[in-house]
Amino acid sequence: MQAGVPDALLGYSVVSDNNVQSLGTAAGTAVLFGDFSGYYLRDCGVRYDISTDYAFASDMTTVRVIQRLDGAWVDVNGVRGMKSPTT
Repeated sequence: MQAGVPDALLGYSVVSDNNVQSLGTAAGTAVLFGDFSGYYLRDCGVRYDISTDYAFASDMTTVRVIQRLDGAWVDVNGVRGMKSPTT
């Protein structure tokens, strides 16, 4: 690591995700390394619902947006994970 230079591991850029558990906090995979192009994300569509009845007393129109996503590994051998032990 150097100041002003993007973080790298074995020449590959490092990306951190705040949703991944920290090492040593609980049993689980905390570090992943590999080629993530084998993971596909599928957008199943967006649904919009509009209601004038929900907030009728306030003269408001309510809008609800639901987006459904799905994903799956096509090539599971491209990525490896480091599992942390339970503390």
